[in-house]
Amino acid sequence: MASEDDCLRDMYVEVAYIDEKDDTFTANISDIEVINPDQNTKKH
Repeated sequence: MASEDDCLRDMYVEVAYIDEKDDTFTANISDIEVINPDQNTKKH
């Protein structure tokens, strides 16, 4: 999870982008899209 201050208005998570640099950034959870969900995890 991101810091408490970042989460006061919305839910944010830290996302790891694995590449040569292994970057980590904070993303608004409502902006994250599911790619190829299965039936058990797909939100209706």
